[in-house]
Amino acid sequence: MNILHLTDLHYSQKNKNKKDKAPKALKLFLKQRIKKADIIFFTGDLVFSGENISDFNEAYSNYLVDIADRLNISTKNIIICPGNHDIHRNQEMEVITESLFGINPNDKIDNFLKNENQKSASLTNLNNYFNFI
Repeated sequence: MNILHLTDLHYSQKNKNKKDKAPKALKLFLKQRIKKADIIFFTGDLVFSGENISDFNEAYSNYLVDIADRLNISTKNIIICPGNHDIHRNQEMEVITESLFGINPNDKIDNFLKNENQKSASLTNLNNYFNFI
């Protein structure tokens, strides 16, 4: 099995023209060097900021789907996990942030997450990512 591992595209519609050199270079590199892959793992930071779901959709269709097409890989074989830039920052409640940073050891984290309201509130920053996937 051949795996193509990509990361840190940091796509942003706002900065598309400034940051478009790296994706173009990546496409050229793939065209010249990568002849076969069975699966694509994209391991974080697909977008520069998780604030706009449209950035996720554009990065996916303009880059990941294009790369998959070039390599004849089904889009079902694109695996994506979030990175720190894929999070929509500063929208969580301060009490949630303080609670999460104050939890130690792991059993206390488990107890914190058993409360569905606390769990849901702590994942608010990932709503755009979750809606994207």
